[in-house]
Parts: sequence; C-alpha cells; structure tokens
Amino acid sequence: MKSLYLIISIVVIVAVIYVIGMNFLNSLVGYDGEVTYQHTNQMVEEAKQEMLSSGGKIALVAPQMSIWNKGETGIFTILIRNDETEGQSYSTKVILSMKNGKDADPMLVDDWFTYYKSNFLQPQEIEETQLVVQTPHISETGTYLFRVIVCKGVIDCTLNSPSLYGEDSFAIELI
Repeated sequence: MKSLYLIISIVVIVAVIYVIGMNFLNSLVGYDGEVTYQHTNQMVEEAKQEMLSSGGKIALVAPQMSIWNKGETGIFTILIRNDETEGQSYSTKVILSMKNGKDADPMLVDDWFTYYKSNFLQPQEIEETQLVVQTPHISETGTYLFRVIVCKGVIDCTLNSPSLYGEDSFAIELI
C-alpha cells in the first residue's frame, strides 16, 4: 500500500514540475495575445486599388521597416490577385532573406509565422490572407528582412520555382 502512495506522490510531483516548466518556457517564447502592430482596413483597400490600377499580382500590407521589441506581434495582410481566366491554386511562403545584411538560415524564424499556405482563387478574385508575425522573447536582436513569395499551382513554393507568381518583402528590426 505504501508503494501505491509513493507512485501517486511521484506522479503528482512530476505533473506539477511539468506545468511549472511549461509555463516558464511559454513565458520565454510564447505569445501573450497582444497585437503590437495591425494595419487598418483602409490600408488594405488602398493596396487593393493600387493592385488593380497597376496590374499587380501580389501586395503586402505591412510597413517597410518596423522597430519591434522582442515578444511583440503584428498582423499583416497578403493580397493575391488571380489574373487568369480560370480558377487557380496558389501557394504562399514567408522566408527569412537576410539578417543584419547577411544571408541567414530561414529555419531561424520558421516558427514566427502563422498564415494560410495555399489558396484557390476564382478568376480576377483578390484573396486576403492574414500573416501573423510573433517574435519570441528569446529572439536575437537585429534587422530581419523577409520575403513573401507566391507560386502558381505548386505546393512547395521557392524563389527558383518556374511557377513563381510574385513576391514582396518587409523588414523588422528587433531591439
């Protein structure tokens, strides 16, 4: 009977340590739910009008350069316009292009983004895809240059893909 109480006690202690550890890790890299930067609906509508008047295929509603503190979050919008006469599938990918002016490992920030990676658009339809950027509290300071690339009809979109449909970029300076 004593061994049963010992096992139950060990399980309870392990569970408590696990919960405390997960809360600690979440405080280091977690998202606290506050949005630091979010564009307005008017900015999205202006970008759509510019896209239509210029014949653009993709646009990103985001600042050219934004200074953020570690742990901050921003919500941007990726606009994709299907200029085909038929419905078409598109895939989107956000990649780290440079960090502090040098080539960088894209895996460094792979978990910073939340967005839909593929869409099906009807002819002349403009799709709005939210891009949530969450910088972890443990991120390295510096200037990060990101590229948003859109490919037509493929799942794995790359800069070298023959089906590259368009691209845009944005930068974040973490302090």
